Amino acid sequence: MANIHDVFKEDDVNGFIVGSICVCAQLKYDGRPQGKQIIADNEDQARQIARQQKQAIREDLGQFFNEIYPDDSKWMLYFYK
Repeated sequence: MANIHDVFKEDDVNGFIVGSICVCAQLKYDGRPQGKQIIADNEDQARQIARQQKQAIREDLGQFFNEIYPDDSKWMLYFYK
């Protein structure tokens, strides 16, 4: 009896990618991911989204933000290729 997953093994896709090229990034603190993965049209937009994510974390944590994230230099935005 055929397996439903066999169909996917035989799939041969040819064609064009429709849409614009996007940038994928991740805001991290000390190498640990913070927030959702960022998908943007360009690197500048990804940086803006990362600033918004960091600000949202700051607002959520209030006075505890500086205790949990004491070293501002450990914030990094990693771009995936």
